[in-house]
Amino acid sequence: MTASSKRMTLVGEIARVFIMAGLLAGVYNVFSTKSIPLIRTAAHNVAVSDSELFARGPADSGRIRVIAPLHDRALARADSAAIDSPRAEQVYRIISLAQLNQLLRDGHVFLADARDSAAYRKGHITGARNIFGLDADEHFAELAPMPRDTLVVIYCNNPECHLGRMLAEFMSAIGFKRLYLYDEGWDGWVKARMAVDSASPGRL
Repeated sequence: MTASSKRMTLVGEIARVFIMAGLLAGVYNVFSTKSIPLIRTAAHNVAVSDSELFARGPADSGRIRVIAPLHDRALARADSAAIDSPRAEQVYRIISLAQLNQLLRDGHVFLADARDSAAYRKGHITGARNIFGLDADEHFAELAPMPRDTLVVIYCNNPECHLGRMLAEFMSAIGFKRLYLYDEGWDGWVKARMAVDSASPGRL
């Protein structure tokens, strides 16, 4: 066998390996509960007004526990969240840096950092809890007891980061109603020279 034919054989083998790897990855993605959509749906972002965000009512008192209609079923069956998780026509309510700062000052917010643990440990917004977007279902037992009227703000790196939206979709699927995204995320927070933390515990 000539050197040229050996190279052609090697190239053919490499091509077959890549094709098989791609097919296997595609099949896994289709059946995985943590699948990534191959066609990215356009995000429907809605800016949130101060009157909506800072309205004071019974739900803000911290004394009324609102349970979503499917909450009991979700508590009994963790995988129901994955089954019911919305994929299309999701509307994301976006808040600004000024609104996030006001919420943090008021102290009436659950702040979730959807980045991975390594990024979180390097620095995060003070008070944020680390719930990696790809592993959101692993936090089901910790999130499930929370009142479904809890005001939740989620952030990732920036508007191009999908992890925050993945976490928002999961929390919406298990009944959380007051979900907001700080879409500028960690990059926007750092760019604005806001205080950062690298010492807080990273999990619920």
